[in-house]
Amino acid sequence: MFISLGLLIFNFFPVTAMQIALLVPCSDGAVLSIAHDNVRYRNRPEA
Repeated sequence: MFISLGLLIFNFFPVTAMQIALLVPCSDGAVLSIAHDNVRYRNRPEA
């Protein structure tokens, strides 16, 4: 939202392409570490 506002209001893009390229793998790594779940499953439904 802030990047879009900066582009629309000030006609200035506050993030470089290199920063975006570094942000994508970092955010993907954080999401993958949070989403990993060690739940054992059963062949039959619980309920």
